[in-house]
Amino acid sequence: MANKKLKGGEEEQFELQIGLGLSNMTDEEKFLFDVHGYLQFDDLIPPDTINHVNAALAQLEAGRHGPSGANLSFQSPNRYDLQVMNPVDAGAPFEALVAIPQVIDRLNALIWGRQYRLVYNYALTRKRGGATPLNQGGSRDPRRHTRYRCTNGEFRCLLITCLMALTDVPSGDGCFCVIPGSHKSNFPLPYEPLAFESVPDLLEIPLKAGTVLLYSENLTHGDLQSRLGVQRRLYFGYGPSYMLSWPECEPSGPALDRAKANEEHRRLLMPPYYHPLQSQRKRT
Repeated sequence: MANKKLKGGEEEQFELQIGLGLSNMTDEEKFLFDVHGYLQFDDLIPPDTINHVNAALAQLEAGRHGPSGANLSFQSPNRYDLQVMNPVDAGAPFEALVAIPQVIDRLNALIWGRQYRLVYNYALTRKRGGATPLNQGGSRDPRRHTRYRCTNGEFRCLLITCLMALTDVPSGDGCFCVIPGSHKSNFPLPYEPLAFESVPDLLEIPLKAGTVLLYSENLTHGDLQSRLGVQRRLYFGYGPSYMLSWPECEPSGPALDRAKANEEHRRLLMPPYYHPLQSQRKRT
């Protein structure tokens, strides 16, 4: 039955709620994501874009502020890391990376339809010596908002992270690392969070600038200690439409105004909702 055109774009909003069957995610990708908990896409972001993003990020870090009205903050959780929270709010070139078609296509399958939003985004610059401890992962993860779900051949993940490498991170230089399949674990992590060498099944994933990783936040993951030089990455977190934004990651008025020109951006920056406006209206 075809959707009936209603006033105020209600047909489109109904599609937001269902949005099933819109993904071209292959059977192989579904299998590998279900088994391993992540997918890797090499050379997805062009070198020119990487250069522009790195230059813009360096400018933000140097000035410690963004454009007028932008909701940005700068955090240094330790002496190695600098995080720029909500760089999408600074506009180009960051906001163009919010809705990469290949990523959106997989999210439509992984979060179950188009009813999801951007929950957080931040840029990480890490000096030599920095590391990220392993999280618990699996059913024992205390972060209930990260749950991995797949029932009757359909994913319904609660939080999917998109990591974009802005610099090369070769093997031995603080690679992103995972315990493949740990998103399905049912027991506490038996290792110290920073004792990477004690984890026999830990997999390090070397990254080249332009590589994108999509992974379930419920997957046990971390970063080995950086040993060579400065690393830069972007992180975008996508969750169901009802999930609240992380603190300091709310879009500003100017960002929302810019998003009106791009339907995908507008949808991803919508405030949290359970059902789009009038989406439950009975069709006549």
